[in-house]
Amino acid sequence: QCASLEMISSTGDTCRTWQCNNPEGGDGTCEIRTRDDDGDGAPPMMCAAGATPDCNDMDPARSPLALEACNLVDDDCDGVVDPSFGSMSSAVATLGTAAGRVTFSRGYNGSEVSVVRVPPRGTADPLSLGAITPGSSSALALTPAMTDDSESGAGAHATLDDQGTLVVYDPVAAATNCGSDATSPIQARWLRSNGTVAATACLEQTRLAAASLTPEPDGDVLLVWVDDAGMRECGSSTEAPVKARVLRPIGGATPRIDSSPVLDLGSTADALGPSVAFVSGHGWVVAHVDNDGSIVVSQIAVTTALASVTSTMVSSIDTTTAAEVSISAGEGATIAVAYTDGGCAATNRVIVRTAELSATSATFSAELVASPTMARNRRAPVAAYHADRDEWAVFYREVDDESAVRLDAMGRTIRDPITLGIGTVAGRPYIEALSPASGTPSWGFVAVTTSGDVRSGTLACLEPT
Repeated sequence: QCASLEMISSTGDTCRTWQCNNPEGGDGTCEIRTRDDDGDGAPPMMCAAGATPDCNDMDPARSPLALEACNLVDDDCDGVVDPSFGSMSSAVATLGTAAGRVTFSRGYNGSEVSVVRVPPRGTADPLSLGAITPGSSSALALTPAMTDDSESGAGAHATLDDQGTLVVYDPVAAATNCGSDATSPIQARWLRSNGTVAATACLEQTRLAAASLTPEPDGDVLLVWVDDAGMRECGSSTEAPVKARVLRPIGGATPRIDSSPVLDLGSTADALGPSVAFVSGHGWVVAHVDNDGSIVVSQIAVTTALASVTSTMVSSIDTTTAAEVSISAGEGATIAVAYTDGGCAATNRVIVRTAELSATSATFSAELVASPTMARNRRAPVAAYHADRDEWAVFYREVDDESAVRLDAMGRTIRDPITLGIGTVAGRPYIEALSPASGTPSWGFVAVTTSGDVRSGTLACLEPT
């Protein structure tokens, strides 16, 4: 009836039309009212005239009067999708303050994260392995795998699909195992899923200060490490070489670990050392802070011939006070670096920069300030991209607690940061985007605290009450 009246007796004003007064509790009659095609009580942008406009005047579920729901839609027309986020976590293991080095890697079953504990230097504890699903509250059980004492308490590991785990560390017994009486070499050990050793490779005559292992889908693993036996603290670290090798576990009757020549990526005085991400179609991308406080980004392509592995510097971010950098992959060829900026001051800024990676270069965006007041504590801020949400989540140490903030695709902060309430994190946590078949997309994390608790949790949307 109202549409008929509009045809018979048009007002001549696109923003004043015949409409039923039912949406506002009327008696069902037709009146000349401000345009509201979906009847949700909010006018479209062109007819708002000072009122808050409807962001979709064809959808009555979306208006400034609606409640925001966790559905990847801007329900209340404020320009922010699902802004109400919170953190939930549980302590899944208690290792004590002498936990040693705890590292995380994507598990081979697709839903779990593998966990390796390298015991503190000189202890009699064995290296041990386990697995946990991010966000799960189930207890983490670590199973002893090797009995060698650790020489430095440092190490790294990577999951080899369903072939087990590759671990790199420098055990006390390395000199004997490698037939050398020189400084203990770094060893790579291929552990089967039952914890037995499939193969061992002796690598460098040095002691690890920091290391990372990053696999690619076809089985090769990039080892990047700081070649330095000294202790590394902010302001007191001396520069040390940053090196890399590609390791290739080969099965069969006599399993072995082949490796590429050593690649020299530069040097660093940064306490946490380099960070690595794998980008499909481009290979491994490595970020480290060089001696003058700049960030160097290198690319190492995947190749079938280990002897031909090379590295190429694709970008350099010119700063003088960067430290504790981490790199992560976004959608397609997008990468992001997150780092602290401020030298050895009590508080630093947390900066995120994004770039599109090409075959030979990467041009990074301007600074995206995730936090102006991070507390420096030898733990790099970590950024993780969520393709479903087209957002980055940045985890960092705020002055009072571990915190997280979300940045949209343009680098704008989405509401206020939230406190995770998990204590002070040691080392780099594991962060990933979760996209369940049912439920709301979120981020999952696994981290170890300085008190030795391993915590598993999520950063998820909270439905309005």
